[in-house]
Amino acid sequence: MLEWITRIIEQLISLFNRQTIGPIYETPIAQLETSEIIMKDVTIAQWKQIVPRFTHADKYIPHLNNAMRDAEINTPLRQAAFIAQIAHESGGFWYLTELGNDAYFKKYEGRKDLGNTEPGDGLVFKGRGFIQITGRFNYSRAGKALGIDLIKNPKLAETPEIAAKIATWYWSLHKLNALADISDFITITRKINGGTHGIVQRQAYYYRALSVLGYQEHA
Repeated sequence: MLEWITRIIEQLISLFNRQTIGPIYETPIAQLETSEIIMKDVTIAQWKQIVPRFTHADKYIPHLNNAMRDAEINTPLRQAAFIAQIAHESGGFWYLTELGNDAYFKKYEGRKDLGNTEPGDGLVFKGRGFIQITGRFNYSRAGKALGIDLIKNPKLAETPEIAAKIATWYWSLHKLNALADISDFITITRKINGGTHGIVQRQAYYYRALSVLGYQEHA
């Protein structure tokens, strides 16, 4: 009887932990060193120190912090890498949609690597959100993962809540927490950008974020 009761208690504790810790994307929190776990959000003041031009902070930050928490972007190394990348991709959080005219977006037309198979896909599925998701294929994949129809409603990708969820979905899909943990910022950039475009600005955000978030490299 005692053994049976013990098993029930252990199952209840396990269930409670899963509910309170939140979704597990990459590394179970229990496997991280206690000193590395950040259980508090990045404050508005910290965001503005990292990205001085952040004029929509009150509107965006709650959604970004919620999404980061769910995706276990919860240490200075992870937070700094993530913030640096999305800050660059969004032009310092000024733009949640790619700029350009109809002629500009023709460069995306017929791009099989983006899944743009229908006329007009280049414009309809242009870059949107904090991470500038682009192409019919990526919109479809992100939408399925998040349970929303981004093919019929592509502009949802530029709303703060969905944009934040897409950014952390992409981050988790490509296992970028693991790269952030070893400070491999160049590979993270390639996973997001396809190259190293804007690497100087990305790194400037990164090192500023590490300083603001109080990261100290272990000897």
